[in-house]
Amino acid sequence: MEWTDETHRRFDKDASTHTPDFEYFVDRIHPDDRKNVQDAINNALKNDTQYYAQARIINESGREWMMETFGVVSRDDDGSPISLAGTSQDITDKKQVEESLSKANEDLHVHQVELEQQNDELRKSQLQITELQNKYFDLYEMAPVGYLTFNEKGLITEANLTSCTMLGIEKSVFKGLGFSNFTDEESQDDFYLHRRQVIETKTQQTCELTLVRKDKSKFLARLESKAVFDDKGEFIQLNTNIIDIGKPK
Repeated sequence: MEWTDETHRRFDKDASTHTPDFEYFVDRIHPDDRKNVQDAINNALKNDTQYYAQARIINESGREWMMETFGVVSRDDDGSPISLAGTSQDITDKKQVEESLSKANEDLHVHQVELEQQNDELRKSQLQITELQNKYFDLYEMAPVGYLTFNEKGLITEANLTSCTMLGIEKSVFKGLGFSNFTDEESQDDFYLHRRQVIETKTQQTCELTLVRKDKSKFLARLESKAVFDDKGEFIQLNTNIIDIGKPK
């Protein structure tokens, strides 16, 4: 068996002193991947085809990397195999990127499933919600409920388009406003107590308030809020869902 200097480098071996052989090569393959490589080689020998395999390699130092190898079988005039000629490369970075993309896709799928379940509950309880927006729409901006984020002073720092439409306010002027601008006078104390209860109990809380749109029309809204804290338990922000449940009582 002959190795290039680059192959020696991948295996953390000195090309000037190391003499590679097939037994050493197989011994460096992760035990769970050896059969895959051996099957690929045996199939090439039997069927006169190219061989291809991916396998984890564990160097003597313990360093693990992902190898991709492929090649062909050389045969004599009688068709008997003489040698294997092939090449290998380190695809560790490529595999890590593929795994990261796969994990991101899985996380996105889970998030989409959770959002669908939440919408089903809302549809049954309070609202007639249209079907989920096309998957290419931004899940936050086009959500069927209003999303607001408040800072430690109770000012709005983030708002989705649904909440802007609900209250008749343009998104560009929403940030930095106090929620009291949209709360009926009789409900302002209720929101203050709601916000305080969420922060103090560190649990999700629900309340109903009468909100006032820009055009002064009013509607009854259900607020579901949860506080976010850092690792030290310091308050970061308040995340609130707003659901229009009809005319005020």
